[in-house]
Amino acid sequence: MTNYYLYNLKINKRNDQYCITISNSDINKYIEISKMLSIWYDIYQRLLNGEITEEEYNDWRYNYPKNKWQETKAVLDELRKKEN
Repeated sequence: MTNYYLYNLKINKRNDQYCITISNSDINKYIEISKMLSIWYDIYQRLLNGEITEEEYNDWRYNYPKNKWQETKAVLDELRKKEN
């Protein structure tokens, strides 16, 4: 199944620029991809602001969402240690 069918992506043109838009006809899928794009944007801004290196950014890009799962697991493990 292609991403078009998974997320109902559509190609558009605005101000002579091509862009992809996401239909919100399936709100759950819309929310899911919106969250992913928001995270990607935040990480990219960190790169632009010099908070992370290009190597760190590329590592994140190539491993997301696996690395998000690892980060979440690390936080939960730390919380569990504090509870014990």
